[in-house]
Amino acid sequence: MKKATVYITTETIVLIIIAIVFLGIFLTFGRYMYSKMGGDIKDAFDTITNQRIDRLKMSEKTFDLEFQTVSIQPGERRIFFMLLKNEDSKVVAWNINHTYSNISKDIDCSKISFDYKEGITVLPRSNRVPPLVIEADPKLYEGTCLFELLAKDSDNNTKMLEVVVDVTDTK
Repeated sequence: MKKATVYITTETIVLIIIAIVFLGIFLTFGRYMYSKMGGDIKDAFDTITNQRIDRLKMSEKTFDLEFQTVSIQPGERRIFFMLLKNEDSKVVAWNINHTYSNISKDIDCSKISFDYKEGITVLPRSNRVPPLVIEADPKLYEGTCLFELLAKDSDNNTKMLEVVVDVTDTK
């Protein structure tokens, strides 16, 4: 009776070892394939984003935007970039504010949010390209708003840009 018990135990141990080996092989293969696939998607996004930023950095302006007109649907969120350039020999801090006005009478422009970083510091003879996030409320009606972005530097120099936000419901 002892021989049968030893034989079953040996067989069980061999099966467990084989199962662990195959599990390790499948997990390693799965991790490799997943990381390879995820990396390709991430690299593609970074390439497109870097091209957009590089194009914006070519601007001669001290304060510039990637787009002056943005089309957005209710409930949608769009990210684009703004350029803050410092050609001075000292550090410059920028504060961004915005105001809005209706171009269409049926739209409530206060339901379009503009999110950006406050107090952006730009080192001497360099530039920063922070993101600007625009989000339209899901219950917003179609229409057009005019937003004025005001950038004031630490020397109280003010730059102003206009952004037209066109809300269209194509559903």
